[in-house]
Amino acid sequence: MRTMPGVPVIKSDRFGFNAASRTFHADISDFRGINVMSQLYEDACDQGFILESSKTGRKIPFGFLSYKQDGEGEVQCWTYSAVVGFTTYYVHMWND
Repeated sequence: MRTMPGVPVIKSDRFGFNAASRTFHADISDFRGINVMSQLYEDACDQGFILESSKTGRKIPFGFLSYKQDGEGEVQCWTYSAVVGFTTYYVHMWND
């Protein structure tokens, strides 16, 4: 499936990476001015962004999966996911 034009592309070196959990992580404030909830595909309502490997240049769309709130209702973390082959990768963007 082709992604929509204008979906933001973010380089992987802007994230930390935990290989054991296959999870990229960063603070949401590091992405001010970038709409990380852009419509990914013309024929679907998936929202997210494209993560580009800083090593290989491969681009993978990550779609919004869920968010976590604290006891007062403030969002603590937004989670995105992508399946590559048979492996699922995640991105956690923390509300700092």
